[in-house]
Amino acid sequence: MELTCAITVLVNLSVIARSDGTVGVAVVLAACSKSTPSGAPEQSAAPPPPPPTAQSAAEAIKAAVPEITELVPLTEENDDNNLLGRPNGYSAAVVLIDPRSKGLCDLAKPGADCGATVEQWPDQEAAQRRADYIQKALASMPALGTEWSVVKGNLLLRVTGKLPPSVEKTYEAAFKG
Repeated sequence: MELTCAITVLVNLSVIARSDGTVGVAVVLAACSKSTPSGAPEQSAAPPPPPPTAQSAAEAIKAAVPEITELVPLTEENDDNNLLGRPNGYSAAVVLIDPRSKGLCDLAKPGADCGATVEQWPDQEAAQRRADYIQKALASMPALGTEWSVVKGNLLLRVTGKLPPSVEKTYEAAFKG
């Protein structure tokens, strides 16, 4: 690529002494831009796609796992964890209803026990902290059951341990895309 100079807002002031003893000021405007080998100005790249959301990740998983019967976005009213929109909580979450989970799925207060949940956190660090917290709690209280936790960026996929490992792998592959 070549650099081509063009007029722009960059200002260079120079003092010029005239032959009649007066002083003048010259303003020079210059800047450079990239051009393609053909000499045409380079087109700027398209903006990156928006980051995935809990909803878009849940939709991708549902498309790959036909047994999922419903996606239930969590709201203030049905969030059994009481984390939605709260300090140190997630900004969105969607529950994936999978009848094979054979869990105690309460559709009034759905959660990962219904199949899986995708939680959307402010950043990857927060999502990882949540995953670590859940795994530590489940390890210290086996009566609570098991679940898989998979972090991708600021999203956390939680899959109930009531599903077979092969099903979890399908969820994870669709989640990681």
